[in-house]
Amino acid sequence: MASPHSLRILKEIEKLRNLAADTNPSSTKFILDTTPVENPGSNIILGRILPKSQPYNQVAFQIEMKLPIEYPFKPPEVRFITPIYHPNVSEDGKICVEILNSGESFKPTTTLVDIVKAVVERVDNPSVEHALQAEIGAEYSQNRTAFDRKALEMVKKHDEVFNVFDLLSSTPGAKLYSAYMDYKYENQMSEMLLNQLKSSRSTNGLEEAVKECISAASNEHDPSIQKILLKAALFGRAFLCVNLNNPKNSIRPTVSLINDLCTNVIRDLRLINNLQHINISMPITYKQFELIGSRILIDRLLRRNLHEFATSVTKLLRMPPEEGENRILVQWAVQELVNPSNTNEEAIADTIKTRLSGIPGIPFIDIIEEAFKLKKYTVVRRLLDVKISLSAQIDILLKLNDKEEALQKALSCGDTDLALFVLMRIKASEPLSDYMLRLQRLKSLPLKLHLQTTSDQKVELTSASKLFRKAKNETVAQLVDDEARLIAKQDELEKKLYNVQLKGLSLVDTLEILLINFEKDADTLRKDFNVNDKRYWWIKIQAYAKKNAWTQLLEFGKKPTSPIGYEPFVDVCIRSQKLDEARRFADRSIYSSKLDDERLPFIFAKVQMVDEAINSAIKLKSIEALNFIEAKCHLSEVNLTKIRQSRDKIQDYDDNPLKNVFKIFNRGNRADE
Repeated sequence: MASPHSLRILKEIEKLRNLAADTNPSSTKFILDTTPVENPGSNIILGRILPKSQPYNQVAFQIEMKLPIEYPFKPPEVRFITPIYHPNVSEDGKICVEILNSGESFKPTTTLVDIVKAVVERVDNPSVEHALQAEIGAEYSQNRTAFDRKALEMVKKHDEVFNVFDLLSSTPGAKLYSAYMDYKYENQMSEMLLNQLKSSRSTNGLEEAVKECISAASNEHDPSIQKILLKAALFGRAFLCVNLNNPKNSIRPTVSLINDLCTNVIRDLRLINNLQHINISMPITYKQFELIGSRILIDRLLRRNLHEFATSVTKLLRMPPEEGENRILVQWAVQELVNPSNTNEEAIADTIKTRLSGIPGIPFIDIIEEAFKLKKYTVVRRLLDVKISLSAQIDILLKLNDKEEALQKALSCGDTDLALFVLMRIKASEPLSDYMLRLQRLKSLPLKLHLQTTSDQKVELTSASKLFRKAKNETVAQLVDDEARLIAKQDELEKKLYNVQLKGLSLVDTLEILLINFEKDADTLRKDFNVNDKRYWWIKIQAYAKKNAWTQLLEFGKKPTSPIGYEPFVDVCIRSQKLDEARRFADRSIYSSKLDDERLPFIFAKVQMVDEAINSAIKLKSIEALNFIEAKCHLSEVNLTKIRQSRDKIQDYDDNPLKNVFKIFNRGNRADE
């Protein structure tokens, strides 16, 4: 800036800056934010005016002055950045002031200070004759009470920002902002203000100042102002662990919380500002984002078919795959199914399989069910061989009326309950004679017939047993006899215990109900039917969880040996949303000798014991465990960095061709010891 034109602007900017230092209560107040000096090449001056009239005197309004090339022979364009309810300000922020009219009131000698004063004067004294919004002008002149109420509501929306920028404000946030601006312009007042915040009688004055600046940034819509407020917050955060008078003093315990707050707000504001881009066009505020949450935001993006952008959002927010990226991929697959231009069902199925089969955690059953609703049966059949649960496969096969394949899959897995489910569905869909013939054709059948009345049970079980023995299928005949014996035992228990309904239940369900209230009878029934230890322990811990018998579960877990290990105890507590109870099973003083060392990181991660999980995973050099911790736990930036660094070191070690030599030396050293 060497030209007279540039020198004129420099002098004007210095005069604007002096307005903030003027202590006269009657003088015009103006806070300078950004100028062409800080942004070479820019012709925009941003600052905040502080009106004097009610209700506008409760907030600082940011205005933008855009200097034309012809300035000072042509007036600048003035626009309100902060929304204001005023008859002389248009919806896009332009204000009607006579001094800005080129050729009339504006002259080359008119300064920027004169313009600021004229704008403040017009805000304090609206002119109905020059109203840019006729409805607001009519309301101002005819219904002043309603006008004042609406204007006040608009002002209150920016109250938190005002508390920081108000020159007369004594809040910690205002002091921190002033300290940052003084530091920016190399003013020694910065250190004095920081010392005031450090020695504040209020609890943790500097911490409150950082929080207020962060809160103000989250309530501000202009990204440039957000940036200034966040810079002030980060400036204050840097001094949280430093006592300016005694640098060796202890670190405040909440620094990590402030760090997380800063990181999260910066991340969320970055997302919100990107949502306002013309290609997305989804303007929401920070508070609206907090209310709707990330899941609803992703749903809105998916409804607009913005799959790629939605994927970027899930990565930015570090959403779990099942809530983020995997859900987006499922939605993409559904779009492929409903796309009218896709008529080749085999090609659709192959495209989906090629794109998604290698990605862990994709719920293919959701895609299959959607394809079934759309009557794309070829797609359904071709996707059934992808990894989905057996029960889900069988359910789809039954819907397709492929009874034979559904029954064979149920029988091959050895799950009698699942086989019963299939048989019940088949029995309900075909005549009884066809059903009995189907049973006779089967060589091996783990059978459990579901009947309605006690008399029918005895007759049909006896008949079925004879049919199977006649067909020389002794194994199935024995299973039928066992079922008859279970029904007889259920009758006996119902008469003994009263108000207990056991008929029609499987052996597992019967044992579970008895364990809840009649544990001795459950133990007797278990012995009668030779239920093995592994299966009985599973039933028992689930029964304890259902009746909220957590003390009994803890005592049960203290037994010397467990045929199912001790991780299922943790899992059943977590399923019941009893995290504190689950953590007790990770108590090293009680269960450490019983827990499987290789599963320790996974157990600690499930109960959100993050530090213990990370340390045990590093000790085991398990990349799988570190990945599990990252997916399941709520991690701070410090822990996330630790996991990534450890994972890289382990990977480097695994890639080292000399690692086996190191192992031999380590074994030799242990032998010498």
